[in-house]
Amino acid sequence: MSAPTVSEEARALARDVELVDLHIDTMIPPRLWGYDPLERHPGAILGGRFFGHLDVPRMFEGGLSGAMWSITTNPFRGAKKRWAVFQRNLQRLRDLVARSEGQLAFARTRREYDAVRATGAHAVMLAIQGGNALQ
Repeated sequence: MSAPTVSEEARALARDVELVDLHIDTMIPPRLWGYDPLERHPGAILGGRFFGHLDVPRMFEGGLSGAMWSITTNPFRGAKKRWAVFQRNLQRLRDLVARSEGQLAFARTRREYDAVRATGAHAVMLAIQGGNALQ
């Protein structure tokens, strides 16, 4: 399976707007098999479906200005375990942002989003998949 062809018109539009993905699971592969989102990754098996999560170089090439970075937990764990796992996964995301050398920055409000974007960084907004982690 080859990558789809993207027109120059579509690329120009992506550069001219704030393009935000409302749900990315990019933090799952680092936990499971050591995928580093800061490195460029080639096309993955099955044409990138299931295993070809975003990496930061392709994120910038595609014009993705911000995203809701999803933190997941297993809903079948006990409440204390879910909270501990959530905290560990949140720290992994914090560590990734710290290692990004300014390419990624957290944004919690519109004002913070605008400030992050003014630096040219990708705005990382936290999403919690399965609010049961907070119970």
